[in-house]
Amino acid sequence: MNASFRNILEIGFGILYMIGAGFSFAYILKHGEEFYSGFAESTWFSPAKWFITKFVTPNPRMFTTTLILFQLFVGIAILSQGPYVKIGLLAGTAFCMYAVFVTNVPGAIANLVLAVLQFYLASVR
Repeated sequence: MNASFRNILEIGFGILYMIGAGFSFAYILKHGEEFYSGFAESTWFSPAKWFITKFVTPNPRMFTTTLILFQLFVGIAILSQGPYVKIGLLAGTAFCMYAVFVTNVPGAIANLVLAVLQFYLASVR
């Protein structure tokens, strides 16, 4: 893969995580219970529905704060263009693999594609 194309993809992922952190801060932090309930309703994986309903929805601020910090960490690591890019991409891969199980089927497919792409970018680094 061309190094400049790889850098563009990595920057895109970094920006995507920073946007996610901004969205989490601006919207989910205020509407967490409603947001997470929507995930519980639409998930294809029934154990995830149980987990979201029993643990995430009753504690939306804690989970959202953790989500924001994680997304900031991943975004900053990837955008650093330094030795932490690979760690950020692998953390992003793990995040997307988790998201496969808590979203609906189209979301699961999209997150699986994003996970594979991030893993590939980390492996060629």
